[in-house]
Amino acid sequence: MAASLVAISYSRPLLVLASSIGLIILSSTMSPSLSESNGSASSPQVSQPAHRSACPIASTLDLVGDRWTLLIIRDMMFFGKQRFEEFLASPEGISTNILTNRLKLLEELGLVSKQPYSNHPRRMSYSLTEQGQSLRPVLKTIAVWGRRHLPNTQTLAVEKRISESTE
Repeated sequence: MAASLVAISYSRPLLVLASSIGLIILSSTMSPSLSESNGSASSPQVSQPAHRSACPIASTLDLVGDRWTLLIIRDMMFFGKQRFEEFLASPEGISTNILTNRLKLLEELGLVSKQPYSNHPRRMSYSLTEQGQSLRPVLKTIAVWGRRHLPNTQTLAVEKRISESTE
């Protein structure tokens, strides 16, 4: 049996993130509209499987829980990265096709905006939207948890920047 895909038109996504510091609600002004992916849904669209459950943690992980998305947000938020080449230089070694896909998804979800930075039409600069910036406490909590509970992790410059940006 083939999996059914649903086209989700995000004019105003709603994300709820749970962390040790409480619930964070990321929202905009409209609810997502769902329609079967037959090409008739309005733009912009993100085609993806329907949420696994109504659980806000599971639903959020469906959007940003892969191995790369939060690292891209981290690089923008704490290291000031804005350009494609800068993201590629991160030590985790993201591939160009994955980076292209994740930046497009983040833009469609309203977490990132892009602007051209040169006369070349493919040269874009990416920045976090207000909604993307609201992930700051979540990333801080993940960094603190990792340092406390995972061997061989270090207090990195990112943790200093996280602490400075939330004080």
